[in-house]
Amino acid sequence: SQTNAPRSADPATVAAQPGNPGIRSRLLSYEPDLGDEPEDTSAAVAARVDEYRQLDPTHPMWVNFAMQRKFNEYGQVPDITGHDHYVVCAPNAIAGSNWARLAEMPEALDYTDVLKDNTEPLPMWIWPQLAASSAWNCQPDAWAVSTQFWLSVMGGADGFNWFVWNSDYLGDPKYAAAMAQAPRDVQVVRQVRDVLTYGEVERSSTSSTPYIETRTSVGEERQVVVACNLKYTVDGPPWFPTYRNYPVDGSVTVDVPDWVSTSTVRRVTPTGTESVAATVSGQSVTLPVSLDEECAVFTIGSPDTVAPVAPTGLTRAESDTLAW
Repeated sequence: SQTNAPRSADPATVAAQPGNPGIRSRLLSYEPDLGDEPEDTSAAVAARVDEYRQLDPTHPMWVNFAMQRKFNEYGQVPDITGHDHYVVCAPNAIAGSNWARLAEMPEALDYTDVLKDNTEPLPMWIWPQLAASSAWNCQPDAWAVSTQFWLSVMGGADGFNWFVWNSDYLGDPKYAAAMAQAPRDVQVVRQVRDVLTYGEVERSSTSSTPYIETRTSVGEERQVVVACNLKYTVDGPPWFPTYRNYPVDGSVTVDVPDWVSTSTVRRVTPTGTESVAATVSGQSVTLPVSLDEECAVFTIGSPDTVAPVAPTGLTRAESDTLAW
């Protein structure tokens, strides 16, 4: 129900909404990497950050990028840095030219790495897009949307806003598969969000084939391993491409830190976890991986079998308020 407030040229409007619960965050600049408007230079955006923080300290602020590599210029300015993934399907203009090209899915990870380098220790959010403009004549299949999502997780994104270009597309059969895939991915994330949020992203996993991209996140008690299928082809011009993915089999070997137990290895699914025929040798774990349309997510570490203690001593201080 929250919205991301657009950039406003009127500071009075910003000053009047510091506590507005309907606003999630404030957009400082929309795709400044595609143009050279005076209000979208890094200096102008930085000036708006300083002004808006004084007027509205409640809401985080962010910049929405396309795919051009200007993150080094803008990345340190906002609290949250956004990145649309629709360009995997939409024509992507090459800076300084009139040429269009197809962006590749691995770029979602490449750009997330760049964003993380420029935003840490500030939070970094990513925008995977579920429904694109009809003007682009295309939209990645559900597997492509999901793969971009998990590649961003691999890079250390702290949060996600699923993006729909037009609310009319919510019931469009063309986007039904992607719409259904998004909550599946979210259900997996919820089960490992402690490590994804507070753990450290590492390149401590390797795959047996270049078609499987993998990274891990390490927390205090367990390690999360993500593996994605990058075996795909793209045919057609940038403005009307056809993406096709192909199944891939292999294995992922994980270097587990000594404080994480290798006694329990599970694969995380939208409905829970399932056992894995992993091979364990000391602190090295090898996972069999068979991928088609969905990325695989695993956890390594002792399971949490202790139920939380029920809170006691709760009193009702006043209407609709609980004091603990």
